Parts: sequence; C-alpha cells; structure tokens
Amino acid sequence: MKVWILTDHYEDSGVNSIIGVFANETDAKLALAEYILDSDSEVLSQYIDLECFEIIGGEE
Repeated sequence: MKVWILTDHYEDSGVNSIIGVFANETDAKLALAEYILDSDSEVLSQYIDLECFEIIGGEE
C-alpha cells in the first residue's frame, strides 16, 4: 500500500509540517493545489514536499 504525504516546512518541521496524508496521488495533488490557492501568504515551493511512501503491512 502506498501513501502520499504533503508537507510545508517553511515555518515548522517534522510532524508539525504535515499538511495531509493521502491514499492516492490524485487526492494529494488536488490538496496541494488547494493549499497553494487558499493560502493567505506566498507559498515558497522549495519548502513544499509531496512524497510517496510504501507502507508494509497495511490493509488495502
């Protein structure tokens, strides 16, 4: 099973930087677009990460 984790570590790091965890890439990309468009301040792309992780032992 794969999960996509979206983070913005401009102001926070570690767990506090997580914007969301998604079950598929499409949902993650839509959340990223909404996050950027709905942000009240400028979003700096060098601090945004969208990573895919393989979860071992998870239920599909």
